[in-house]
Amino acid sequence: MTTSSSSSVAVDGGLSRRWVVTSGAALAATLTTRARDARADTIATNSAAREFKQTFPTLFRPFIGQGTKVTVKRELVPDKLWAMEQNIELGPLETTIRCVVARLDDGSLWVHAPLAPTREFFEMVESCASVSSPSAVKYVVVPTYALEHKIFTKDALKRWSDASL
Repeated sequence: MTTSSSSSVAVDGGLSRRWVVTSGAALAATLTTRARDARADTIATNSAAREFKQTFPTLFRPFIGQGTKVTVKRELVPDKLWAMEQNIELGPLETTIRCVVARLDDGSLWVHAPLAPTREFFEMVESCASVSSPSAVKYVVVPTYALEHKIFTKDALKRWSDASL
């Protein structure tokens, strides 16, 4: 069955390319909206732990002043290696940045590329140590000169004052 209608579903017994593309786009828009709404609900219920103050002007939101970041923790290697992730926004673009935390043999932590200094982020990092406390972080590593990776180092070293840079 061949049809020229723009709302056609079948072309020679199969699905039309137009139907697949428009349905896929509609599904993607719906899922994105639902994920954004779910994230907004989560922020509303835990906003105090996710707040931070941007003290140095940047190119991403918040440019300066108060901001909120959701931190996601993923265990990469059981009891040894974790990834903490937050999103950054640059205009209409949004991407994920990652901090990697490794537990050393002595139980202390090695933190690579600290994220926005929210209470949630700090507590997630410290929970990776064998004994959870700010003194558990032994090393903070800044991997690059890129602003999004070094901007939060000062806050991390303020929280983890015993750590080496």
